[in-house]
Amino acid sequence: MDTKSIIPEINSETGNLNVVITHFPGVEIEKMTPYTVKDALYSDILNLNIVAEEYNLFRSALQAHSLVLDIRDLLQETLQNEEARKYLVEALMKIDGFDEKVKGELLALSNEELTKAVIEGYPYDAIGNFAVTPAYNLFFTRDITIVHNDTVLMPKMASKVRGKESLISKTVFKFHPAFTAFHGKIADANETGENDLKFEGGDVHIFSKDITLIGRGLRTNDEGIDFIIRNTSKNKKHTYIIQDLPTDLDSFIHLDMVFTMLSSDECMVYEPVILSGEYGVTVIEAEDGKVVSKTKAASLLEALESKGHKLNPVYCGGGDELYSAREQWHSGANFFAVGDGKVLGYERNTATINALARAGYEVIKAEDIANYKLDNIDKYVITFPGNELSRGGGGARCMTMPVNRDK
Repeated sequence: MDTKSIIPEINSETGNLNVVITHFPGVEIEKMTPYTVKDALYSDILNLNIVAEEYNLFRSALQAHSLVLDIRDLLQETLQNEEARKYLVEALMKIDGFDEKVKGELLALSNEELTKAVIEGYPYDAIGNFAVTPAYNLFFTRDITIVHNDTVLMPKMASKVRGKESLISKTVFKFHPAFTAFHGKIADANETGENDLKFEGGDVHIFSKDITLIGRGLRTNDEGIDFIIRNTSKNKKHTYIIQDLPTDLDSFIHLDMVFTMLSSDECMVYEPVILSGEYGVTVIEAEDGKVVSKTKAASLLEALESKGHKLNPVYCGGGDELYSAREQWHSGANFFAVGDGKVLGYERNTATINALARAGYEVIKAEDIANYKLDNIDKYVITFPGNELSRGGGGARCMTMPVNRDK
């Protein structure tokens, strides 16, 4: 990888994407069994061969537009630094609770072997009990780090099984030579000592330099929102719009499962949550890390319109009650913008893709992108297979960690 200087800076969901961090799903997802699948936060066991085929098409679509980095490669390069190796293993020891014997074994590994152990798991005994738990969910890089303007937020994950994923990312941002020129703040929620605090990247949308959207539900709570406010509104005024989420289904775990930005004035919505009025919306004004006011809004879109941003919604499932529910379950509202009106999403959600086509988006299959001059197309959706990937519980936005976008 070219280790030229990368400056983390994100102040929109749709600005031209320059750099993004992903993770190609690997052997770690094959470490699940029917007995551990729920503990790993999955609803089923994935087939790695099929996942790899689908992910290759997704990654090729990203690479057609942006610099795509894999966190596995970044971590292995980072571990050339002895201080980084010690930092990672000692912090990992606190998370997984292994003993000094395992610590010594890990530190004795090569950079490649240590990277493999951290991501794929490290067995403690002959029958495969893990001293280092596999990072089953690492390919959902969205959740583990949030670049918010020029601040890098390291979330405190809602589940212990994902605890080390932010640690992996923090080690990279802290020690990798590509980020040595970054002088912004790294704010780590895991260092606060607040046990009840939790938030994840799927719930945090950087709408603009001055407005952040946050989902409050299964994975993000008030304490997590307070942390975000404290660390992203210092020395300035900032608006936070909080969308309450259902807590009865795992398909609603994050805001980006019911709402994603498509362009500067269009969004994909799951109508029963975003527009029904059944789930509360709170507008928080903050300044210098402190809440100044809280008001209620009828909906997320009305709250944004009150701030001068009128969005035109495209409906998940085309607005049909049956198809909306079916396709939302398989991340039908979860799109990722590589530019303004240039998005990626699962092709399996046909009613949703048809709704995008009616809204003026040209539909392009990922395997066909070489036949298109993408720069000449105003609005498009690149679709890629997600029959197996979607069973992991996330979509295109979930599998991306934007690091730098144009302003």
